[in-house]
Amino acid sequence: MSKIDPLDILLSEAVHEYNRKKVKPLPDKDRLDRIKETFRSAYEKPENWERTRGVALIHRSKDGTTTLLGNFSEYYHKRNPLARKLVREAAPIPVEAQEFVTGDWWLRKDTLQRINDSNHHEVRITALDLMLEELQVFAHSVMVRVHLHQGWISRVELGEQTQFVCPLNSQFIYFPPGLDVMEGLSMETKMQLRKQLGI
Repeated sequence: MSKIDPLDILLSEAVHEYNRKKVKPLPDKDRLDRIKETFRSAYEKPENWERTRGVALIHRSKDGTTTLLGNFSEYYHKRNPLARKLVREAAPIPVEAQEFVTGDWWLRKDTLQRINDSNHHEVRITALDLMLEELQVFAHSVMVRVHLHQGWISRVELGEQTQFVCPLNSQFIYFPPGLDVMEGLSMETKMQLRKQLGI
């Protein structure tokens, strides 16, 4: 009597299960191409998306470090209300909300490097007026912790919860303590900060 190979049994069971489920054959290449094209035309056309609001995105690292990423426009798909996209805006826009995101893919290489470099730094505390240019918001006399790495500013963290106001439409937005606002600072604010720190 010959021994039954366990692999033959597994293969036989898999074939039986496949036949039992009557798995549908995959669509042919032309059909797949048509499906892809339909999907692309539905989701790539700008007219199928509706802008809802401006969002300030804040990145939260595993260690709890928070970094302001900038201002983004939020869009929802007109035919699929669950489809949402965020588009970074280079020009200033009013911001109506803030959201936290995680994952290093949100960070540009230089931002990630700044976060990593801030492990070996000197910290100075100062107060100054802050203008977050892209977000079009401003705050007076804000206490900040400035992290210096080899004589360069690597982070500018809010010392406490801070209320920013948009002078154009009197909207308010609150940012949490510890938030790095370095990337959002206007050039004038950065120059004023360097002057105050003597660097």
